[in-house]
Amino acid sequence: MRTLSAKDAKYGFGRLIDLARAAPVTVAKYGRPVVVALSVEEYEVHHAPLRDAGWRG
Repeated sequence: MRTLSAKDAKYGFGRLIDLARAAPVTVAKYGRPVVVALSVEEYEVHHAPLRDAGWRG
């Protein structure tokens, strides 16, 4: 999984989107991972089983 700094993600948001469409990307702040950006398709793969089980989130 690729990692971008929060600064690089902010100023290169288009690049973050392009990378996240191909594979999940970790965004780090002060060297610590804080979020993961991923494509809608990847999100659906992981969210669908929860949604089907009745989870609301």
